[in-house]
Parts: sequence; structure tokens; C-alpha cells
Amino acid sequence: MSKANHAQGNAIFNTLQQFSGALGTALAGTLIAIAQNNHVGNGTAIGSKWTFMVLLVLIIINLVLALLFVPKKKSK
Repeated sequence: MSKANHAQGNAIFNTLQQFSGALGTALAGTLIAIAQNNHVGNGTAIGSKWTFMVLLVLIIINLVLALLFVPKKKSK
């Protein structure tokens, strides 16, 4: 990649990172809200557990995809 494309690559990466953060926050809030509506008393704890599990699965999927598709640097 040429140096002229670094700024565009950084902008795209930063935008995707912000979008992913917003999506994760919305997903967590939604799961907790669903649990609070369905479980009286300890809905927040149950929703937090669901959120943790879902986000953990997404992290594992992300790790596997990174290991498969990110090229490794060639040693000289």
C-alpha cells in the first residue's frame, strides 16, 4: 500500500471501529432491556450474563477470523 492511501485506510478503520463500538453498546443495552422486561427482580443480572455470553462469542469469532485472514509478516 502506498503512503498516499494510509490516511484513507486509517479513516476507514476508525469509522468501522466507532460503528462496531456503537453496535456493541446497542446490543448490550437491548439484551439487558429484554431481560429486565421478562424477569422481575434480577433482570439486570440475567441480561448482563446474556450480554457477556453473546459478546464473548463475538470476540471468539473475531479472533478466529483474524487468525485465518490477517496475513503474517514474512521474515527476512
